[in-house]
Amino acid sequence: MILIFIYQYYKYYNIKESDDNIIKSLLFLSSGIILGWTNENMFFAQCLFILVIV
Repeated sequence: MILIFIYQYYKYYNIKESDDNIIKSLLFLSSGIILGWTNENMFFAQCLFILVIV
């Protein structure tokens, strides 16, 4: 889910065009807050994933 959120900014950076509307802006605001709250849990999952690979 985090990568989908970041991909929108990556796409804007490459294309330089925006099709934003108020609904999309509110969706990004709410999903950004929720993803920010869950970001700490991703740290432990990433560390575990790296340990499993190593």
